[in-house]
Amino acid sequence: MLLGNPEMKNTAVLGGIVLYRSKDKKEVCYIGRDKTAEFDIVTIAFSGDLKQHRKIGI
Repeated sequence: MLLGNPEMKNTAVLGGIVLYRSKDKKEVCYIGRDKTAEFDIVTIAFSGDLKQHRKIGI
């Protein structure tokens, strides 16, 4: 989710104006970029389960 003028406490996002939301983080970055011109600060907030990363054997 792309938020405009987010309200934050330390590194936690408490709120903001939702500019764009999608399940695809690349879509949020590319399509949402055009929606940020009117805002001083924008951030991307993730809500959901993190996918497991591949383990790299050494």
